[in-house]
Amino acid sequence: MKRLVLLFLLAACSLSAAAQSERYNQFKEYRNDADTLQMKQMLDAWGDKDPEYYAAWVNYCAVMANETEDPTWSEMGINWAKMGREAYPDDELLLYKQADAYFDCEMFQDALPILLDIEERGLGDGTSWYKLAIIYSAKNDREKARFYLNKMIELGDEYDRATGLEILASIDQGEHMLDSLALHPDHAAIKALSQTPAYQELTARFAACDTTLTREEIASVYYGAAYHHDYNYVVAECEDIRAMASEGKTKEAKDALNAKLKEYPVSLFLLISLYNLAETEEELMPCVWKAQQILSVIDNSGKVGDPERPFQVICINDEYIALEQIFKMQEFKSQAAVRGLADDPLDQMTFVNPYGLEETLLFWLTPPYWERLNRLFGESN
Repeated sequence: MKRLVLLFLLAACSLSAAAQSERYNQFKEYRNDADTLQMKQMLDAWGDKDPEYYAAWVNYCAVMANETEDPTWSEMGINWAKMGREAYPDDELLLYKQADAYFDCEMFQDALPILLDIEERGLGDGTSWYKLAIIYSAKNDREKARFYLNKMIELGDEYDRATGLEILASIDQGEHMLDSLALHPDHAAIKALSQTPAYQELTARFAACDTTLTREEIASVYYGAAYHHDYNYVVAECEDIRAMASEGKTKEAKDALNAKLKEYPVSLFLLISLYNLAETEEELMPCVWKAQQILSVIDNSGKVGDPERPFQVICINDEYIALEQIFKMQEFKSQAAVRGLADDPLDQMTFVNPYGLEETLLFWLTPPYWERLNRLFGESN
């Protein structure tokens, strides 16, 4: 799957523009050595609850979370950062530590506004730019990711420059790999092929899980199917099968799904439904192989953030399945019809990704979908 989220480990520590006390610097040395005993002893003897006290607790919780692999320590670190910010809302050190706490938990949606606040205050440094680059990579906003990596390279120290250059090189390598995997389906040729015996032969081979099929042949089978069946209504036509499954009539439901799959061999909805009812490896593996091949075709048909390369599907239901299976959608936000650069109608889908960040993708539906929609719209008038 093509998810260009580059989560590199960075040893550098966040620095506050304000001077830090000798006591806090000593505490950081214990933190760097992961000496939790000395850290806890210092915390117990700290005395006044100054900003550095709260920051030290955030550091202690981060080390404990790493040592114990217990997520409750990360939650405690976030709570200490919140308490510190409530007590000292303008303290720069605590601003950094709150961003650290959220970022370390991959709660990027909470870390982002704090990091942007650091930027607005003119307090950005190599570490905050690094985190912004990672978050924008997670949003698949590579332009902004590159912007902050370039700040690391141009304004950071030697370590920042080396790290920024390394990540940029990895992004470039990833982009090159994605471009090399890209599919560019010729829909005019696929439409013509779909009306020939050769297409039926390819479809039969796909149904039989023929692993010698090329990805271009599988793409032809998938997109060519749109010229044979009204895939937009496959889900609606399966209500009776869903009822069987919900009533515990598993065998009857599987038989009905297999019969339907002969009519719609590249329906992701049918394949996933059958997968969910599978009871043996013999039943499971064909569903997995076929679904993976179709999802790979969809995944490589487009490019995130490139309006000239929307992801190509044969029905709206496949858009939602792609969001869930490829892009790991956590929450659906909105759908809107927009015009592409070639004036083609596109589906704009906005969702929440695994990092809690909103992301928007463009999908292009094969022409039969819009032709059907126009016919229905025309008939309604």
